Amino acid sequence: MQIKIFRQFTRQLKTEISKIKKGNIIKHNDRLYLVMAAQARSQGRGGAIHKLDLKDLNSSSKITERFNANANLETVELEQKRLNYLYTDEQIILVDEDYKEYQVPIDLLDAKVLPFLNSEMEFKVDFHEDKVVGLKIPDKTVAKVVSSGVVKNSTGESSKAQKMAELENGVKISVPEFVKDGDEIVIDLNEISYLSRK
Repeated sequence: MQIKIFRQFTRQLKTEISKIKKGNIIKHNDRLYLVMAAQARSQGRGGAIHKLDLKDLNSSSKITERFNANANLETVELEQKRLNYLYTDEQIILVDEDYKEYQVPIDLLDAKVLPFLNSEMEFKVDFHEDKVVGLKIPDKTVAKVVSSGVVKNSTGESSKAQKMAELENGVKISVPEFVKDGDEIVIDLNEISYLSRK
């Protein structure tokens, strides 16, 4: 199990508002925000007004803030590590290569993804001052079909016919007609949908 640290230090920099872009992390009113969108609107001689759509990294709440053209914001570079999934209790427990455990708030992930977490998964975890403020899981995973039903909407083309299948984690999804019990299939974790057979 190998851990890679992408950014070893958390840095805070003053950045001109005109240079703030989607994807930046800023510190504003003592809270960390992910910039979801950045727009500038000209006000004639008064310069531009900059509008930022922000997502709070702790609460996931969203706000919109406006700034004058001469504003400077504190941008933050986060420490990022690759950690492996261990188990889920009231929180998600991840470990590094030394088996040091990290507790991650369960609400940082969409609930529909939780049944698919497994020990083979590697997370990209963002830290700020030793606190987890964000994480990203893989885009896909593999699951085994334990039970598959009958075709629910046949169009006469077997390649497009779909049926419901129950996976080993209890989740039911739509799969092509040719998928059978015992098959291992690739799941898109963004949509919780079938991608292919393994």
